[in-house]
Amino acid sequence: VAGVLIATVGIGICFLANAVSFVAVVASLLTLDRALLRPSPPVARERGQLRAGLRYVGRRPELLLPLAMMACIGALAYEFPVTLPVMAHQAFHRGAEVFGLMTAAIGIGAVVGGLVTAARGRSGLGPLLLAATLGLVLLAAAAAPTLPAELVALVFVGAASVSFTAIGNSSLQLAAAPDMRGRVMALWLVAFQGSTPIGGPVIGWV
Repeated sequence: VAGVLIATVGIGICFLANAVSFVAVVASLLTLDRALLRPSPPVARERGQLRAGLRYVGRRPELLLPLAMMACIGALAYEFPVTLPVMAHQAFHRGAEVFGLMTAAIGIGAVVGGLVTAARGRSGLGPLLLAATLGLVLLAAAAAPTLPAELVALVFVGAASVSFTAIGNSSLQLAAAPDMRGRVMALWLVAFQGSTPIGGPVIGWV
């Protein structure tokens, strides 16, 4: 939707639409039936919990591998704000409207990939490795000779990206012990969002 809005009415409307969209988030939180939640007992805070979490992850390949993959992909692949404008401007010699279309193509793929991943309901290392085809479709997008080919490739990039993130997230939560789940997911967030600021300058330089 943002891509279509950028191409038609400009960037400013996107910020307004994004703000309005959070009304749905607030409404869903207000109407949440908390009686259906099954919270686990909180772990008492003590020294060495971070080291214990790192040791816990280090002994379990089913946790360590998704985290390592997320850190690598987050640093080198999830740099769309850096790469897409460059692709639109330098490869296709176009402006914001093409950047918007490219963003929309990723969004369409993300919606489709998310629905397919949710319908299949699979987790674990097998589907996670399958979702790592993100690297292959990124190479296809990088080598696309025409804009239509680029847009098609970006649809698959969006689908693979969301599929990998969703499967990795659910796999970690299901594999982690309840008293370690918070620390494991904190490491997932560091690998997910903490790696992109590191990779951004690298990708920009490349």
